[in-house]
Amino acid sequence: MSSPGPARHRTVRSVPVWAMALTLAVAGCSAGSEALGTSGGQAPPTPSAAMTASSTPPSTTTAPAFKQDSVDSAFAKKLDAVCNDWNSFASSHQYSGGANPQAATVEELPKMAAWLDSLTINHELVAKATGLGTPATGSTAWARVLEDFAQYEKAVATAAAAAKTGSLERWQSAEGSWSAARDIVREDLLKAGIGAKSSCSLPFIRPAGHGG
Repeated sequence: MSSPGPARHRTVRSVPVWAMALTLAVAGCSAGSEALGTSGGQAPPTPSAAMTASSTPPSTTTAPAFKQDSVDSAFAKKLDAVCNDWNSFASSHQYSGGANPQAATVEELPKMAAWLDSLTINHELVAKATGLGTPATGSTAWARVLEDFAQYEKAVATAAAAAKTGSLERWQSAEGSWSAARDIVREDLLKAGIGAKSSCSLPFIRPAGHGG
């Protein structure tokens, strides 16, 4: 259990990072005109061709700006308290399987399903988060997080159902969707000003053994 999310911490007991469950390199080189003019008997480019080439602007890729719409600190503290409750419960209901949920075996699937069902966050995420009301600031970002929570809750329920079937194919597909939902939650928590040091980031951390 991946992942997803837009800097959302009180210390809680350690939980499996996957359980609680966002380099471009541009290289350019140019050959010297002397080498082009002498190698392989090729003639150097004409002045007009050289001018055309030099006047063409290089292609660039610009990453979109990260826009943060932070919730107010009082609201963030209320959310953090709820997340601490979820994390404390999860720390006493840890799954003893491997670190990568995609590598679960057929024998592990029933245990995986039972463990997912046991976690309170998987059943009350949306209800508890909605019950916090509307933040004084960052309401747009928080509304997006609530939508993400709904998708996450649905994705983890689908994953649990797939595990109960005993089908690795169905489990791996559902777990992939669950992992994607985790990533989205984590990203949008960050945008809402609830960051990596918040206890609310723990349930949505990508598994240490999970690829991607």
